[in-house]
Amino acid sequence: MILTLCNLNETVRIEISPDNFERLRHPDISREEIAAIAAACHVDSAILIDYREDLKKSVQECIEIDASCDYTDHFS
Repeated sequence: MILTLCNLNETVRIEISPDNFERLRHPDISREEIAAIAAACHVDSAILIDYREDLKKSVQECIEIDASCDYTDHFS
């Protein structure tokens, strides 16, 4: 599979196995595991570490947004 990562300056397409992609998205992955995945994908580990940090921020923002919503009016 192809993981496509974009920022303002460039787009990077990374060939990654489904197992490595699933592991990369796991919340308790270590930097050593990220480095091993990066090596298997022939990319700099900093790219995947940045991806993980962005993913963590997105998950945290979703949790905070969801926690701030009052859904009681939807159940009436």
